[in-house]
Amino acid sequence: MITKISVPVVAALLLLLTACGPEKPAEQDRSTTLTVSPPLNLQLICETVSESEEDPRSAVYALIDESKVKLAEIAACETIPADQFGQYQIPTDAIAAVGGWWAGFGDYVYARRQGEVIELFIGEMGESEEETGVQYRRIAVFSEGQFRFDEEVR
Repeated sequence: MITKISVPVVAALLLLLTACGPEKPAEQDRSTTLTVSPPLNLQLICETVSESEEDPRSAVYALIDESKVKLAEIAACETIPADQFGQYQIPTDAIAAVGGWWAGFGDYVYARRQGEVIELFIGEMGESEEETGVQYRRIAVFSEGQFRFDEEVR
């Protein structure tokens, strides 16, 4: 009778020990190696500087995680939806864009992520340049938690 009780008791103890063991380390290791870095939250923000009818001005700011920096001042500033990027020669992989047209001239700012780096570009186009399109140049890079500018902020 003792052997009949011992076998089920031992089997139950073994089952309990394996069920209460540590989680599978292989799955934990796999998930940590797949996560390279936390995603960066980016916004391009337009703030009105002057509502003058002759020369309206808006400041364009980049807000990445907790870092906010002024990128430029432009005449007209509205968020550009992703489905309209092509109209302004903004790359389809851009993650945000703002800009607008005022008195025969357009200014546009967009951001693009390249791996761990976010690049920020500005482009301009006047009425006489409609055939050549918007001419963009990189103005800043956000990398390792810091902004680095290619040229002075306008």
